[in-house]
Amino acid sequence: MPGTGAPLTLVERGEATEADRAAHAESGSWTDVTAVNTADYALTGSELKGEVGDKVTAQVKFTNKGPAWVYREPGTGAASVDVRIPAGTTVTKADGYCSKVTKTHYRCGTSQSWVDEEGGETYPFVLRIDKAVGRTTGKVSFGGQSRHFDRNPANDTAEFVVETGKAGSTGGTTSGGSANGGSDGGTGSTRGSSGSTGGGSTDTTGGSGSATSGGGSTAGGATPQTGGGLFYAMRRRTAARNG
Repeated sequence: MPGTGAPLTLVERGEATEADRAAHAESGSWTDVTAVNTADYALTGSELKGEVGDKVTAQVKFTNKGPAWVYREPGTGAASVDVRIPAGTTVTKADGYCSKVTKTHYRCGTSQSWVDEEGGETYPFVLRIDKAVGRTTGKVSFGGQSRHFDRNPANDTAEFVVETGKAGSTGGTTSGGSANGGSDGGTGSTRGSSGSTGGGSTDTTGGSGSATSGGGSTAGGATPQTGGGLFYAMRRRTAARNG
C-alpha cells in the first residue's frame, strides 16, 4: 500500500572511494520494491495426430503477456512448468530445460532469471506413439514460486492432445470368407492348402452341399476330396450319359 511520508528523491553521489569499496565488496545490492504492476503468465499446448510407431513433436509454450517484465532472484528460473505426458505415448526426447520427475512427468525451467514482456520459452517434446488409445491428452501447468503479480488464472493451464487412432485397432482382418470362388451357402471351414490331384491333403469339414475349385465336400458329407477326383467323376458320368 502507499506510504505516508514525503516523496523520495534521488541524490547523486560522487565516485566510490577505496573505503566505500572495502566496506561493500559485492558488485551489487538488492532491495524489495512494491509496485502496482502485473504480468500475465500464460501456457499453450498443441494438437497432434499419428499412428502406432510414429514420432510426433508436441510444443509446450510459456509466455509472459505483460505488461510488466519479471525478474526473479538470481539462480531462480522465471517460471516453473509441469508437463504431464499423454497415455499411450513415450518421451524419446525432452527439451534441454526440462528434467524428468517420473516417466510421465517432466518439470521445465527457463534460460534466465527474468522474462521480458512477450518473452518466454518453448519446450518441444518428441513423443513415440506406443498404443492406439484414441484421443489422449497431456496436461501442462505452472508450479514453483507463487505469482502474486499474475491476476489472470484462466491461462495458467493448457493441454496437448495426441490423436493415436481408434482404440484397440490392430489392422484389417478377414472373417467368414470361403475358399477360391466361395460356395452355395456352405458352412464348413477349410484346413490345409497343400492338396494336389490324387492324394492331396485339403480337408473341408462340415460342408452343406457345396464344392470349391480347390477341393470341397459332397452334399452333407465330410469326406476329403480333391479337385482332380471330382473332375474325373464328372467325366465318367458325362461319358456314361452320352453312351
